[in-house]
Amino acid sequence: MKKSTQLSRITGISDRLSNTADGIARICATRRLSATEAMKVIFGYDSGWRTTVHETDYCTFTHHLLTALPDKRPAERAFTERLHATVIRSGDADRDKAAAMEMIAAQVIRFNHLYWSGRVDSDQSFDERLGRVAKAREVRRIDREIATKLVGALLERGYTITCDLQDDEPEFDRSTDRAGILDYLWGVECAELAVHKGTKNGSISLMFDEEGWDLVHDYSVGLEPIIDPICEPYLPWNLQDADTRDYGIRVLVLNSPNDVPQDRRDVEAMNEGQDKRLLRETAGIRFCVDRKADPA
Repeated sequence: MKKSTQLSRITGISDRLSNTADGIARICATRRLSATEAMKVIFGYDSGWRTTVHETDYCTFTHHLLTALPDKRPAERAFTERLHATVIRSGDADRDKAAAMEMIAAQVIRFNHLYWSGRVDSDQSFDERLGRVAKAREVRRIDREIATKLVGALLERGYTITCDLQDDEPEFDRSTDRAGILDYLWGVECAELAVHKGTKNGSISLMFDEEGWDLVHDYSVGLEPIIDPICEPYLPWNLQDADTRDYGIRVLVLNSPNDVPQDRRDVEAMNEGQDKRLLRETAGIRFCVDRKADPA
């Protein structure tokens, strides 16, 4: 009963959700359904099933049998399903039947992929999937924005582009076709580009669908004046909300070895007026600094 009660609280329905950056193809979401209500949606979807429930009284307990017969199901997916639940009689027949239906519904939800083309998720799981889709979309947006600016800047400065160096026969060889290059990049996960301008040659390594801001994984030093101004505004620590982001790194900067705290009082004095959380983190740290021996 504990499991079915939990299902009645969190069950949600989704027809189809794509986790790709291309977005959500089709969603029909219903939240806060009971497990029994979710089961009705599953069996009733596209009039796929006809269901009947048979009860058998055994004095101290009741046996419930749900039979699901294929109605408008494809022939290859048509079969007769029988699901069972046994409930100890409580004296309240309606309550006993509701408990049995929750138990049967839990079985249907667990194997819901057998009965329809949709899926059943908890609200939390569904929201997490929506979050993943939203993040993938944002990463793809940043990827394309940086790549578009990068290709445009290279061509404007007179460079030609060869891609992809990972292929035996590159898709483009010293090309200036901006639209064609970008169209190719949108269809790959990673790309190795060579750029040419007169006697100058360089290379750029791109990796799509990671964090967005890290699209450019590597590049020739000579391309820094072009690449850095494009990529740096997207770095997390350069964003407007950088101060509110937690990168999991704490650094205490000292001006000289003489600033190394010797005990807790030194730490408290050094951190006076600063973040109290940082103070707590550094107070228990033992600092060691190599010092040159004093001249004899």
